[in-house]
Amino acid sequence: MSDTLGGTIHYRCAFDVTCLNKDWSDSYPDLSKRIRTWVEDTLDVPRDTLKNRDFLSGGNFKEECPPRTSFETLIRNYNTEGLAPTYWGCRLSHPCSEFSYRRWTHDLTLTCHVPNVYRIVVVSRHSISGYIGEEPESPDPSVPGIVQSLITSRHWECKSGDEVLSERAIPVTTSDLSPIRDSILSKARICPVVYISLAQDTHKPLVKEDEMARLLYGAAKVYVAESPDVDYEMEKMLGDFATWNGGVRVYQPRVILGSEVDRKRHRFFAPYDIHQITPDGVTMQIVVACCRRAQVFSPNDVTSIEAIVSNARRRRLHEMAHSANKATDTELIEMAQDFDKQIEDRDRQIKTLQEEIERIRMESETDREDIQKILDR
Repeated sequence: MSDTLGGTIHYRCAFDVTCLNKDWSDSYPDLSKRIRTWVEDTLDVPRDTLKNRDFLSGGNFKEECPPRTSFETLIRNYNTEGLAPTYWGCRLSHPCSEFSYRRWTHDLTLTCHVPNVYRIVVVSRHSISGYIGEEPESPDPSVPGIVQSLITSRHWECKSGDEVLSERAIPVTTSDLSPIRDSILSKARICPVVYISLAQDTHKPLVKEDEMARLLYGAAKVYVAESPDVDYEMEKMLGDFATWNGGVRVYQPRVILGSEVDRKRHRFFAPYDIHQITPDGVTMQIVVACCRRAQVFSPNDVTSIEAIVSNARRRRLHEMAHSANKATDTELIEMAQDFDKQIEDRDRQIKTLQEEIERIRMESETDREDIQKILDR
């Protein structure tokens, strides 16, 4: 089993998928087929090349893969009903078609604790090893095909918390603001929400809303106003958190209306910013923030095949500790307890670091705004 060392995060997401097709007693075959199709398309091999038992049960596909590419799967199963395993994961690696020294690695894991409901985690990285020369251009934003396959399918519903993900920008009308109000103020929402208002003079957005939604597949939800009149209703509803006259705002999870400190956490691109940075530049900044830096993972998410192995070992250690004779296996029980404590300490450290990063980012935003005000004066 190979491990990915280093690399630059290009895209990552985590969401829950629920089967909507009531005719399927077990939806796992369709889900596994979609994943296999994505892998075959990515590796550029004929359809059904990877259609064998090892794809589902775990294996390494050296013979089936083209030169300089690799693919492996892993499974850990504790379910007694249905076809879906508790944990399944895969990793595929291939050279970049635009710059041969760049290498792409994609990790996908799925977790199933409830029939026909799955937790999907996707992480894509790129790296350059052994190259000396002029630095290449950064790769354009892209979304793994499996994410698009699930979000656009009528058989599946993809949700980040309670937010239903979509492949298009959702229109906001003055007659019904409840969808975006519920979305912005939801306490259960995990992904960012991007709201695009219309310019008062042209009645058009200053950024390309459909392209924004396409590049944010699986990582964020995009809403766009149908008319400039929505601005006034949004201001009544959100106050200083509103967006107007072609501006764009990224609402992070857990919005606290009325808080000046929290308002700065939800990045606002004013029309002036969009003209200065350019519409494509603003789109790129939002894509980078949502697809590469957003805090999308929960403590229980498995983000790689190594994490599946680690979870399986932890589970087995617990089973052995609970079934052990306390008089003779005290050491085993203490090991399990110590392991739990290490996990809890790690989670606390991660949370502390995330809060510190967010604090520094907010201070940076405040400094940037102050500098811009001075320059404007």
